[in-house]
Amino acid sequence: MEDSVLMIFTGTGKGKTTAAVGQAVRYQGAGKHVLFVQFLKDGTSAEVGGLRSLGIDVLVDRPRPLPIDLGDPDVIAEELALLERAVESARDGHYEAVILDELAYVAGHATEEVGTRIAVALSELKRTCDVIVTGRDAPKWLVESADLVTECVERAHYLRAGIRARRGREF
Repeated sequence: MEDSVLMIFTGTGKGKTTAAVGQAVRYQGAGKHVLFVQFLKDGTSAEVGGLRSLGIDVLVDRPRPLPIDLGDPDVIAEELALLERAVESARDGHYEAVILDELAYVAGHATEEVGTRIAVALSELKRTCDVIVTGRDAPKWLVESADLVTECVERAHYLRAGIRARRGREF
C-alpha cells in the first residue's frame, strides 16, 4: 500500500497499548481488517477479549514466567517467530493495519542482528498495511523510521501511591 504508515507509541508512561487498542477500534469501525499481535504478554489482558469481540484478529505470545529475560536466545527466537507469523498473516493484503504491541521493547533490547530482522519485517508489513508498534525503550533506528511517534510520559502514577493494579485498568 503506497500510503501506509509506521506509527510508534513509546515512552515510560501508561497508555501505549491503550492508544493502539483505540486505533484498532477506529480501523475496525471504518470497516478495515486489523491484526493485533501481543509480544511479551500471555493473552490474559482484558483488551484481548474486547478486541476479539469486535472481530479483530489477535495473536498472542505463550505464557511464560515473569520477569522475561530478553537475553535468553529461546525467548528472542519465540518473539521473532511470532513476528514472522504476523508478517505471514498480512502477506496477502487482508489486513489494513497490523498492531505489534510491545515490539518496541523487544527491539530496544535486541542485538543488532535481531534488530535488523525486526526492521526487515516492519518494512515488509508496511508494503501492505499500516503498522503500529508499541512499547517502552523504542530504539533510535525504529523512531527514525516511523511516520508518527507518540511518547507517553509518566508525570505521576497511582501505583507509586500504593494503589494496586486492577483488571480493566492495567491489564
